[in-house]
Amino acid sequence: MKSASINTQQTIINAGVQIFAEIKYEKASMRDIAKVAKVSKPLLFHYFKSKRALYQACMTFAQNQMQDLTKTLKHQSDTFRVIQEITKAKLKLSTQYPGILKLLNDANKTSQHSQPPSPFQPRDLAMLKPNISPNVLWDLLYFLSLGLSQAYIHRKDIEPFFKTFDEIFSMLTTVIMNRRDTHATRI
Repeated sequence: MKSASINTQQTIINAGVQIFAEIKYEKASMRDIAKVAKVSKPLLFHYFKSKRALYQACMTFAQNQMQDLTKTLKHQSDTFRVIQEITKAKLKLSTQYPGILKLLNDANKTSQHSQPPSPFQPRDLAMLKPNISPNVLWDLLYFLSLGLSQAYIHRKDIEPFFKTFDEIFSMLTTVIMNRRDTHATRI
């Protein structure tokens, strides 16, 4: 019985994430969320006493999902690989929980920039060819991932996205990175 309760609560949170992302907190109604969750309005209020409480549960859930996603990749030392893998993981997360990234993005728009700061470390910048601006590069990578994600987000099959993204990402890093000489050196 406890498992059914947890499943119902999660179903309501998933519906809340979707509705709050689509029509914003102010215009969202508990009736809309109950309809998407396919539960009665009284049952919804049994789990969440107010729209504010449900919104907070949705935000906590979304933030925890993003933290779990980034935790697994923090141990890698190649920032470019991390960016590539996080982008792919975000798309998978979006297909599993529609609206989750939009909800988080809308909540984070309190800052003047709608995109996150560049994650590049000094070691990453040292690998760039001369005259490559880290800010322009970050904008390019960010908008590449955002654009491709939007193109594929509503499709059930996201494998074409991964293939396209990996190909473009590989071409881009080849163009911008200094490659070490691969010829054998004398011993």
